Amino acid sequence: MFQLKYLVSDTQAIGDKVMAYRYCFFKEQEKLLREASEGKALASVLSLTDKARFGSMLTEINDQLRRDEFSEIASEYSKRKKAKKPRKSLHWYSMYDGPENLRDLSTHIGLEYVYILYKIGSSAIHAGDGINGVTSLSDGSPITKPIRWAEKLPYLCKTACMALHSAVETYLGAVSPNTVQEYRAWYEQNMPELLNDSLADKISITIHP
Repeated sequence: MFQLKYLVSDTQAIGDKVMAYRYCFFKEQEKLLREASEGKALASVLSLTDKARFGSMLTEINDQLRRDEFSEIASEYSKRKKAKKPRKSLHWYSMYDGPENLRDLSTHIGLEYVYILYKIGSSAIHAGDGINGVTSLSDGSPITKPIRWAEKLPYLCKTACMALHSAVETYLGAVSPNTVQEYRAWYEQNMPELLNDSLADKISITIHP
């Protein structure tokens, strides 16, 4: 959602942003293929056929990266890469002095409050908040809730649905502005749970021992 809003926020620069996205996508694919074909960790399990296939795919990616249409963004990427830590990947939205990370991106487009909701959900989904479930019984014995405890599911589902709604509205606003009102009317008619804050009440959770 953040990246989509950033992409369409300035129609004058959308061409440069699209090229940045495409180039960074190819660079990430190139990195993954190179590590897979050359990495020692996989050397013992890859067959000669696998290595040849990875090598062929890597050649295709590099051919894409050398295309003339990428010459300008390639120069920008190289300049930005020199200022980053060697193993850090570059984000496409960081090109041309763009935001450095997702939080900066959310602030740039005026959605930092959504980023906070995203971080809360991200911690639960990726088990980053596991330590918060540690407690003890009455006799002092330690106990912890299971990772990704299902009690947060209603909140996470609602947040995800709201983010999807915002992304769809953003996309329609950019490519088909005349349909935005029609979409909003459909949304209000068919998704009242999200509008009246009752989605959590409609999701039942059964915990199996």
